[in-house]
Amino acid sequence: MDVKLSQVDMVDPDELDEEFDTFPSSRPPEVIRVRYDRLRILAARVQTVLGDFATQGERIQALVSWRDPRATKLFIGVCFAITIILYVVPPKMVAVALGFYFLRHPMFRDPMPPASLSFFRRLPGLSDSQRNNDTTAEADKEKKHETEKKDELKDEDEKGEEDEEKAYHKETEDTDPDEKTAKNPQDQKDPTTVTVQ
Repeated sequence: MDVKLSQVDMVDPDELDEEFDTFPSSRPPEVIRVRYDRLRILAARVQTVLGDFATQGERIQALVSWRDPRATKLFIGVCFAITIILYVVPPKMVAVALGFYFLRHPMFRDPMPPASLSFFRRLPGLSDSQRNNDTTAEADKEKKHETEKKDELKDEDEKGEEDEEKAYHKETEDTDPDEKTAKNPQDQKDPTTVTVQ
């Protein structure tokens, strides 16, 4: 085996040790933990890359499924314009124009990303939609809770007013008739006085 051609000398010794280790492993738990940590980091990177690919696919689906009507209308308009240009202009001229555009000098390049790429990156993915739905659901739940609180306070106020009215009516009904007559002494007539004609 040619060592330089196979680049065995470039391999990390830990990887070689892991490759030729027995099953079950004969290494101490600390070494196995390091291996699992390295595998977990690698799996997280792979998951991140796959998530990016899935997000791009979700954005393309959002572009053609009218999830964002303005973006879909703009995309259809641009496709219609490109169709007319490709129908009118010969394909060789289009290829030459694209070649000059992509091979232009860096002095004529804009450091900012192109408008098409910025437009595509702003399209919503399913994760954004789920996040918005969760936020909307939380807002609706808080609004419902506040409405229920207000209704409870209103019911308590109405109940308190009814109790006050009942207590007031009960007090007026329980008052002594002598106290009522004492309040209006002009209406009382002294039985000892006799009217003289």
